[in-house]
Amino acid sequence: MVELLTAFLSRAGYEVDAVDNGDDAVQRMKAAAPAIALLDIEMPIKNGYDVAIEVKRLPGFGRIPLVALTAHDKRHDWLRTIEAGFTSYVVKPIDFLALGKLIETLCANSPEQD
Repeated sequence: MVELLTAFLSRAGYEVDAVDNGDDAVQRMKAAAPAIALLDIEMPIKNGYDVAIEVKRLPGFGRIPLVALTAHDKRHDWLRTIEAGFTSYVVKPIDFLALGKLIETLCANSPEQD
């Protein structure tokens, strides 16, 4: 899925930096704070919840919109993403057109980082 998502976002004009595990996601985000981050909840090594919690605690990172990508579609799953600091929640299979609109909206409404 990472390859398909990366290709879609790249074609839409976004600069994409993809990783395949939670530890790498945190390190990449620390190195170059993104305008937005899409995090799969079921990433290896460190899951998306843990990544979101860790990143949101970093100075200046609290305003970065985080989008949870998940196959879990229960109320408690959605509530857990909110508690972890996610801005939005996208259930798989991903509707790429809807995701594109969501990213556009989140980036347009995101204040400048500290």
